[in-house]
Formats: sequence, C-alpha cells, structure tokens
Amino acid sequence: MSRILTRGGRLLSLTLALIFLLSAAGLIQAAKPALPAALDADVARAWFSLQLKLVKSTPGFSPPVASRAFGYTGVTLYETVVAGMPEYQPLAGQLNELTALPQPDAAEEIDWGVAANSALAAITRVLFANTTDAGQAEIAALYARFSRQYGLMLDGAVFSRSDAYGREVAAAIYEWSMSDGGHEGYRRSFPSDYVSPTGVGFGCRPRAPAAIRSPRSRRSGGTTGRSRSTLARPACRPRRRIIRRRRSRSSIARPPKCTRAPAR
Repeated sequence: MSRILTRGGRLLSLTLALIFLLSAAGLIQAAKPALPAALDADVARAWFSLQLKLVKSTPGFSPPVASRAFGYTGVTLYETVVAGMPEYQPLAGQLNELTALPQPDAAEEIDWGVAANSALAAITRVLFANTTDAGQAEIAALYARFSRQYGLMLDGAVFSRSDAYGREVAAAIYEWSMSDGGHEGYRRSFPSDYVSPTGVGFGCRPRAPAAIRSPRSRRSGGTTGRSRSTLARPACRPRRRIIRRRRSRSSIARPPKCTRAPAR
C-alpha cells in the first residue's frame, strides 16, 4: 500500500514539473484574446445601464447634457475596439476636429474586452465627474468586476497592455470633447442669474387692441354704446373662463294659476 502511494506521489510530482517546464518554455499559453466581433455585449450593456442610472442621480444632467455624455461614450467604445475589426473604419477624420487617436501595436496582443472595460470606466469617470459618492463607488465596482473576470483568463502583460490602451483612447476622446462648447454643461443647466424676459408675448397671451369695435357697433355704423372692445383694458392679463349654466324651465318654481270663483 505504501509503495502504491509512493508511486502515485511521484507521478503527481512529475506531472506538475512537466506542466511548469512547458509553461516556462511557452508551449502552454494563457487564453488568447478574442476579436471584438466574438465578444458579447455584457461590458457595453453594463456600462450604459450604469450611465442611465447616474443620469437620474447626478446634479445638472438635463436631457442635452445626458445626450452628450451618451454620444461621447459611444464614440469612445467604438474607437477602442475598431482597431480589431479590419472591415470597419475609424471615425477619426470623419467627425469634426477628431484627429488621429492612439493605436495599438500590431505586433502585440490586445484583449478588446479589457480595453473596452477600461475605456468605458475612464470616460464615465470624467463625464460624470460631479456624480455622488455612491455613483463614484458604482463606477469603481463595475470596473473591478470585469477586471477580475478578465484577469483570471489572461496573461498579466496582455491585461496591463489592454487596460492602458483603453485609458489612452478615453483620454483622447475626452480632450476632443472639451472644445464642443458643452464641456461641463451640468454646471450651467439652471443658471442662478437667469432672468425671465418680460413684455408682450411672454408669460401671458396678448389681447386685441382697444380700438377694434365690436360687431354691434360696426353694424350700426357708429361707436355708440358701451361695447366691450372699446373699454380700456390692460395689454396682457390672464384669461378667465366663465361657465354659464342654463336653468331649465322645469326647474323654475312657478306660482299656481289663479282661478276665478263662480258668481252666485
């Protein structure tokens, strides 16, 4: 029995040593990075879902500000993975003032899932820079979740390279976004020094000039009588709706008819 255990222990030791030697020689490699087309949409879906949640809790994110954030996030994601899709073209040179963006080294492997997660995390942090502490914590947690998931399957060098590439693309897109006139628009959604305009047409509906005669005065050929249009009225006043109720004849109490007593 002891001899069997000894042989089993030796076999296990030899197997582990062989695996170590093969790994050191590069014959056994970590999982190869998948092309963008082979990846699922979990990363993109999770980040856009988080942004939809942040829009509701971040001050100043009116519809135009939120739409701008979604647009730049989509450009960031596309430009991060387009280098791995030869059949697609980058947006640099097609969008206004968007020049060349960082490109990965063709001789080095990039995991596009890691790069996308890193880019989306970086662009979300800067576009939602004024979000709450809870929002910042959710951004960090989502980034860490996908980083752990990919880190278990990839070589450390590939992971680090891909993570850095995603952050470079996000930084370039953010710098480009700063020149569109909407940078940090959440600070100007509701200016405290805004003054509402006044005058005819603002705040209430303008009325007809007082010189216009009523239909009755036009038919009579003069301006006699107190027509409502000839009375002095303010230039603008709120309209009132007057409800007139008609009383049915049956509802009006009438005295009984008097009958003459017959003569005797």
